[in-house]
Amino acid sequence: MIVHVFSAVNKILSLDLAQGFLFYFRQINQKIILVAKEETDTSEFVRMFEKEGYTNFIIIRKTSEFRKEIIKHQKDPILLHGENYWRFLTVFLSGCNNVNWVCWGSGASIRNNWKSEISALFKTFIYKKFNSIVTLIDGDKNSIINDFKLSQEKVVTIPYMLFSSKRREEVSLGLLNHTTMVGTKSKNPVILLGNNPCNIDYYIQLMELLSPFKGAIEVHCMMNYSLLKDAHYYYFMEVGRNTFGNDFYSDEDFYEGDAYMVYMNKCDVYICGNPLQTGLGAIEACLLLGKKMFLTGKNYEWIKEYYQAKVYNISEITTYDSLVTPLEQEYLSNNRNVIIDSWQKSRELWINYLERIQQK
Repeated sequence: MIVHVFSAVNKILSLDLAQGFLFYFRQINQKIILVAKEETDTSEFVRMFEKEGYTNFIIIRKTSEFRKEIIKHQKDPILLHGENYWRFLTVFLSGCNNVNWVCWGSGASIRNNWKSEISALFKTFIYKKFNSIVTLIDGDKNSIINDFKLSQEKVVTIPYMLFSSKRREEVSLGLLNHTTMVGTKSKNPVILLGNNPCNIDYYIQLMELLSPFKGAIEVHCMMNYSLLKDAHYYYFMEVGRNTFGNDFYSDEDFYEGDAYMVYMNKCDVYICGNPLQTGLGAIEACLLLGKKMFLTGKNYEWIKEYYQAKVYNISEITTYDSLVTPLEQEYLSNNRNVIIDSWQKSRELWINYLERIQQK
């Protein structure tokens, strides 16, 4: 039996992933351990499990309870989703010897600062103990192998299978015929900067890059979850308003399900300035919706090379036309098809991987 460990902190993503594993891989015996805080509302998870008729799950709210539960699975393959190093240590100290990890991007590289270099010693120790590591893009695979001196055999790239993807395909098909190709108020093209408040510094850089086009574009920044309204947030708001005036928006409402796709469809151009892996769900939505995208770093390389999709590097934003000219129909259709076709490939890769770690 494969034991998945998810955190309820990122509730929407973990719910989507857990449901995806249960739905797409029914033939494999699986258990879900959901780690939550005392105050975390987990009712949506319970409703999902009950709807699917799935009983092999447990919700844990205390570290001591997590250790007691994980000890029961010392001989089972454990698959940890996301970064939590204390949880990693707890699993290893509980005597489990088939421990595997899905890296969400954080922790895949050593950054150029003393804190990252010191923590890399601890991370290298942990990473070498994993039976295997799954990365979601090749850029993370390459950096985690090179930076932490891991073997090629230990690390494999497999994109996630989101349960919501099929529904996103259906919703996007309807939205393609009702695309909002102008701003919500100014009637100018809508530029959406993604994908979350952790990218505020990149938003500020991008607003400087886009400043020559003020008055001719409407700029929205995705601040939809995990928003902390601290001094840096208010500085970001000041920069946005001073640069774009009434054409600047901090999008702070939270969207999920069909509403998320409707929200993403309101933009004409999506830009993510973070060079690390982030916002793959937003990128998937934009590919399905035929949006023009500007990316950089690992995201750009991955979408360009793995999917062979038509995306642009941020360095290609040189004129107003280079920014706002829509994708040609040929590229729009191709981008949509490549992401849909990739889901079957990902499913096959996951089946092979799950079967392999069971055999260890």
